[in-house]
Amino acid sequence: MGKSRQELKIYLYFATPFYGDKDIWWGQAFTKVIDNDLEEKEKVQQIENFKKISRQQYANEEISTADYFEKLQNSDTKYGYLEAIRLSGQQHINDPIILVSQLSTLNEKADKELAKFFRFFIIGMFICLLLVLKATIDKKAFQQFKLR
Repeated sequence: MGKSRQELKIYLYFATPFYGDKDIWWGQAFTKVIDNDLEEKEKVQQIENFKKISRQQYANEEISTADYFEKLQNSDTKYGYLEAIRLSGQQHINDPIILVSQLSTLNEKADKELAKFFRFFIIGMFICLLLVLKATIDKKAFQQFKLR
């Protein structure tokens, strides 16, 4: 990561069957950025510390503290969880559903999504207005159109 690969970004994904269901999984991810210019021994030590701390945090995490669960769509994050499921050796019948706990209310999420929609809508309308204002009319073709 970075302009000259100065940083190393590490992702660690945990997936647990959601209340005994084999196709619904609760996922939790941890990330850490370390300096890529460190000596190899020091990088390995930081990675091992990160894995140890992440496992402790995962073990202490209470699923009941979540306000709601968000279903992950196809993305690199979902593929990370799918790889964690595959490496766990647990069998699943269908394409697993990955749920990630969220700590904000659904109203806050809906407000953010609505604001994002209006922002993109206004930007799109502004671009359309610029294209209409920049467009030129072929006067000869316009005259032939008027005569029809």
